[in-house]
Amino acid sequence: MTLGRRKRFDTPVGVFTYETVPERLFGLGVRRVELSSTQPYQIASPEKAMVDIIWKRTDLDTPDSMEHYLVYDMRLDLDRKGLFSLERMRRLERAYGKKTVTALTTILAARAGHE
Repeated sequence: MTLGRRKRFDTPVGVFTYETVPERLFGLGVRRVELSSTQPYQIASPEKAMVDIIWKRTDLDTPDSMEHYLVYDMRLDLDRKGLFSLERMRRLERAYGKKTVTALTTILAARAGHE
């Protein structure tokens, strides 16, 4: 994610893209980590990373389409305990206000038994 312009990099190991995100959403779910006093970096929580992947998709706005995507395209084991924090997902859902994020949260809540 970037606050700047969208970019795409084709490399020998794959295609990498930077998608734009509004400034108000950029830092949500991100924490600072320091490898040393001169090597800090920021890393997204698993929830933020997943939301950033799906939030602009228009084809994943129902629980059924989202579940299919998560299981068959992302190959996630949705029954694995602790995969995502439902509390953090709900905070991101409120902040993003997108149907795709609501569909994701709905699926995760159902799998966790919190329908």
